[in-house]
Amino acid sequence: MNTQKTRIGIAAIFILCGAYVLTDAPSDLSTVSAFPDRPTNQESGTAKQEAILIDTRKLKEPSSNNDTLSLERFSQYSNTFATTEEYEAASRFGKLPTHMTDVRIEELAFDANNALIVNEKVKNLIEFFLLAKDSEGTDQAIERLKEYIELTLPSPAKEQALAISEQYLTYKDKLQVQQFSDNTNLSDEANIIQIKLALEERKKTRREYLGEQTSQDLFGYEEQYDDFSMQRLEINANSSLTRAEKDQKIAQAEQKLPSELATKMRYKREKNSLERKISTLKQSANNETEIFELRKDFYGEKVAERLAYLEDQSPSWQQRMNEFYQEQASIHKDNSLTEGQKKQKIKALREQSFTYKEQVKLAVQSIRG
Repeated sequence: MNTQKTRIGIAAIFILCGAYVLTDAPSDLSTVSAFPDRPTNQESGTAKQEAILIDTRKLKEPSSNNDTLSLERFSQYSNTFATTEEYEAASRFGKLPTHMTDVRIEELAFDANNALIVNEKVKNLIEFFLLAKDSEGTDQAIERLKEYIELTLPSPAKEQALAISEQYLTYKDKLQVQQFSDNTNLSDEANIIQIKLALEERKKTRREYLGEQTSQDLFGYEEQYDDFSMQRLEINANSSLTRAEKDQKIAQAEQKLPSELATKMRYKREKNSLERKISTLKQSANNETEIFELRKDFYGEKVAERLAYLEDQSPSWQQRMNEFYQEQASIHKDNSLTEGQKKQKIKALREQSFTYKEQVKLAVQSIRG
């Protein structure tokens, strides 16, 4: 792996109308996990062998007995490991780094002809084993990946997965990453152009080293989300549009997404619209009933009731809170008590003054100020 090349930044983290990340480094797995509103499509991909860039001449035979996997050792396992402990018992590298244990390692699929089904799971598996590189070194992390593929896949799926892994690692090594801070002004046209160019450059690099079809199989779902997020960013930055016009254009863009993703994005947009309406209503008094009805229509009655309870600012509740805080302040001022005694007295006061449910409400309101 070329460690001498210049990279622009070590992470490209920014917000695209919500939490959003633009980076493939240090890992695409961390990139996906940083997208709270990006679902992953476990069913995307294809089993077409001709769509996979494979040069089997590059697949080397084991050079020594140390490199040869003892298939007898693994005969008790059937293509998958139920736990990381099972994998560790089978692996010649032994235990994984602590931060990688107690998880289910991704399972790769193959069709009736034992051809690899290429989808996001392949990418996720590669990224999982790359998580070991800081603890064990890049070389061993890659060897773990290759060993796992050998253990869990038949031929030709095994050879296909190894070839794609090699191409993927080359892609990761060659990728240039542009850094964006989390406070980047996303209404600035110059910043939007930079972000768009960075996304396009990443797509170009993927296709250069993975090919069009494999790039689609591994990143297609993610790229659809990226394209939509870019559209949403441009729409929201357009000062000539009203809020209603922006919502209408974003709704049109959602229709081009896969149905599951479109539903998720529509829910988020409608929720944001609802919260804007409620925020406006809260600026005036006596709008509790209207706020409740809006929430009931969107979330359902139970959620609306729970939110109304947590936001209760009735005179009786206000009085009880004031009395509690006054007594709490007196305890804090009592110099005859140690800090531990003060905490115990305040805890007892809280439990005497409020039920458990009311304590939750008190905590929520305290956090919200």
